[in-house]
Amino acid sequence: MLSASLNRLSSGSKITKLSDNVAGLAESEKMDAENRRLGAVQTNVQNATSYIQTADGFLGGIGKVLSRLGELSTLAKDVTKTPADVQLYQQEFQALQQELLDTIGGGAVATPLGTFNGIVLFGNNPAGLTVTIGEAAGQTMNIQ
Repeated sequence: MLSASLNRLSSGSKITKLSDNVAGLAESEKMDAENRRLGAVQTNVQNATSYIQTADGFLGGIGKVLSRLGELSTLAKDVTKTPADVQLYQQEFQALQQELLDTIGGGAVATPLGTFNGIVLFGNNPAGLTVTIGEAAGQTMNIQ
């Protein structure tokens, strides 16, 4: 018994071998498995948060590009501008249009720049992205 007590003290565990407490060991293993599942759920939620933050960052950049496109359009209509000035505005306008297409898809690049871990952020995805948010079956959330 002294040996068993010293073994428990040195390991920091009440259960050091199967015969110490079979029911307790089973419960411990069950709780350990549940903790691992909850850890995986936490990772899923953190990845979904990163996905949304990435999409938000791209949308902020797209908003700035769209604002600049509107500004260039208005500047090109200024009667005091020379044809050379208007041509420069047109060149910037086209470059920004290409940047948008490259980001959302349909541009010169094969894979859109607006992606997260290989998932395209913009475009037609009627099913959305399903994230597991709980350990039980059916505990999911859909991100459109």
